[in-house]
Amino acid sequence: MSGVINSGSFAKALWPGVNAWYGKAYDEYSVEYTSLFDKFSSSKAWEEDVGISSFGLAVQKGEGAPISYDSEQQAFVTRYQHVVYALGFIITREMMEDDQYDVVGQRKAQGLAFSHRQTKEIVGANVYNRAFSGSYLGGDGVAMISASHPNIAGGTQSNIIATAADLSEASLEQACIDIAGFTNDRGLLIAVRPESLIIF
Repeated sequence: MSGVINSGSFAKALWPGVNAWYGKAYDEYSVEYTSLFDKFSSSKAWEEDVGISSFGLAVQKGEGAPISYDSEQQAFVTRYQHVVYALGFIITREMMEDDQYDVVGQRKAQGLAFSHRQTKEIVGANVYNRAFSGSYLGGDGVAMISASHPNIAGGTQSNIIATAADLSEASLEQACIDIAGFTNDRGLLIAVRPESLIIF
């Protein structure tokens, strides 16, 4: 739907006698996206997260022998391309002046705010809804949830349990055990712990 909101759009608002207007007074769910993502401000067209490879284990050195050296390098790059979401409405001056119920101006502004809140929720939820999809890849070239996240040093890592299972106490325990065993790209243990369980 598009176009200008005019007297013909809300003919019943031009004359007394309407008992109630319905269709806008819905309860809303609480905002969730703010607890699922970190929020940053930006004045650029895009931002990037750049990974760094790791050092391996130290190597035993004999007396008088030279030191072994290791190296690091830039790893995978994830780019955040900023986009703008917008929606508005146009009301004729005559409709604003003749509206007997304030059903067009103020209520439309409230409805527009509701639309924007829902847009944020849906865009945020899409990150999780598409987590297994090969059409939405991360900086390493695979889906967010994958058994084959490549290491910059070679090989792969998994962030799914080895045997697919429905959510249960056993599968949740296994996921926690797997997370506790996460390593960096050179196989060294890192302290990663689960913080929350998100169910869609």
